[in-house]
Amino acid sequence: GKADTILRGKVVSVKLSQMSQSVATGLSEEVAYTVTLDWDWVDVRTGKSITARKGFAASGVVVTSRSQAEPLDLARFEVTQRLADDIVANLQADW
Repeated sequence: GKADTILRGKVVSVKLSQMSQSVATGLSEEVAYTVTLDWDWVDVRTGKSITARKGFAASGVVVTSRSQAEPLDLARFEVTQRLADDIVANLQADW
């Protein structure tokens, strides 16, 4: 069968922001990876929006210092999980 509703989303920005830096080298030690998106939950039968959010954002932090460097993929994964959890929570609250 066909879905009764559809969730549409668009990534509007992805930013890396320095959170801290080494006093000795001036290089970043922690970086925040922030994704902002707009999404809309639509009733397919009526075409009307059930709920929508603009500027919905989540961040993940990675350690970038040489001694403990973490791949940026860890922050991407954290942000993806956080956004998914937050969107589902919003959908449940508005339903």
